[in-house]
Amino acid sequence: MMNKEKICNYIDEIAQSKGVKLPSENLYEADLIDYCILDSLGILQLMTFLESEFNIHVLPAEMLIEKFRNITSISNFIEHKTAN
Repeated sequence: MMNKEKICNYIDEIAQSKGVKLPSENLYEADLIDYCILDSLGILQLMTFLESEFNIHVLPAEMLIEKFRNITSISNFIEHKTAN
């Protein structure tokens, strides 16, 4: 499974648990914070998922909201981390 698909599945599970429907158009660009899918605790849980699923370590300096705002930015972050 591709990175974006894994991330999308994880985000979809969170959205369903919160009763939030993700947009069908521009899904990968949807702002996960504006849609109330991710909050501060949700971002920490996302980082735990990413570290476990992709065998990476998210450094404190990398914990910037811009990197976790949408599925594309999360996927780009994972690609960058796994390339090094």
